[in-house]
Amino acid sequence: MPVKTEAVGKEYPATTYEVGLEKIREYANAVGQTEPVHHDREAAKAAGFRDVVAPPMFAVVYSSPAMGPAILDPDVDINFAAMVH
Repeated sequence: MPVKTEAVGKEYPATTYEVGLEKIREYANAVGQTEPVHHDREAAKAAGFRDVVAPPMFAVVYSSPAMGPAILDPDVDINFAAMVH
């Protein structure tokens, strides 16, 4: 397959996302993460963390707004059938 070069050097707007306690709890509930470190500050601190811990795939929540424009850009030409998360 030939490599498309239309997107080389292209820039997209920056995004910010402030992670909050409730968003972590909501995400943990949605994906079935029941461990106390994802829901309870004291349990997380007792386990050695500063605060509740986001489940590993929580990165999808805050990376989507940053990655979306590039993923959906026709110049990038991503084959969604071959995309691995």
